[in-house]
Amino acid sequence: MTDRPDPAVRHAIGACTCCAADPTDRGLTFVGSPGPLSDAEQGLKARVESTLLRAIMPKVETRRTFLRAVGGATASAALAEVFPVMTAV
Repeated sequence: MTDRPDPAVRHAIGACTCCAADPTDRGLTFVGSPGPLSDAEQGLKARVESTLLRAIMPKVETRRTFLRAVGGATASAALAEVFPVMTAV
């Protein structure tokens, strides 16, 4: 289990980046939040998630069907619940 809330919860309370919240407002920062990732860390995180997904679902068709059904953000959150992706970054 991660110390970061589900992305849907972050969106619902306006703590996501897509809601254009004031970045200087520290009231939206979660305790234990590691902060924004650098471009290199984001790339590494994406590669780790991709590798995990390929290991779990080796068939391309299965992987694509799963991603279409749940979406990339949900798949990422599900992987983070099972495997601490951020510790690999």
